[in-house]
Amino acid sequence: MKQVDLTGNVVAVSDDQEKAGVGLLESALQVCIRRGQTEKAMFFAVELVKKGGWYLAWRRLRVIAVEDVGGASVISAVEALYRQFLEWKGKDGDGTSWDCLRCVTCAAKILADAPKDRRADEILELLWAFEKCPDDAELQQWHDELSSVPDDAYDVHTLQGKKMGRGLLHWYTNSSYTDKKTLAYNTWRYRFESVMTRLVKEKKLK
Repeated sequence: MKQVDLTGNVVAVSDDQEKAGVGLLESALQVCIRRGQTEKAMFFAVELVKKGGWYLAWRRLRVIAVEDVGGASVISAVEALYRQFLEWKGKDGDGTSWDCLRCVTCAAKILADAPKDRRADEILELLWAFEKCPDDAELQQWHDELSSVPDDAYDVHTLQGKKMGRGLLHWYTNSSYTDKKTLAYNTWRYRFESVMTRLVKEKKLK
């Protein structure tokens, strides 16, 4: 039985496709991308289009972009290639023209070559493990680490922070502070924080 999305596109391998090895093609594509086997990934991507259909192939590539890579630029690149593919495919095309398939192979290449970060997927597996194994001590420790609220979250914008007497000074010196600043913002922030904290201390800002 086919599984379809709200637009009627097939989103899962049917029984007939499974017998034809389409499920295995999906798995081969994803594993080759995970291992950085670029040429093999491109090969299996084309095979998936031909045997599973263009929508199933692109759904897998887009899932991989989020699940296995996680980089914003890579996700954007894959989405741009998908849109280009749709434009070249047209309303009634099957997605197997060379122009269309180049989009497919390029997406597979980008994904295979990209650095991998599976935390977007693995955090969900970890949350599942929390639910399934509530008595596991190691998991419970990890759960406690993740679920603890940072102290600076209790700021002037929260009821708890107001009850703790935290106001604008705490906001400008603690809660609004960011790591991983751009060079431009780092320069700006130094001046901004200096001015704003002075104004708060002089009671010109409340």
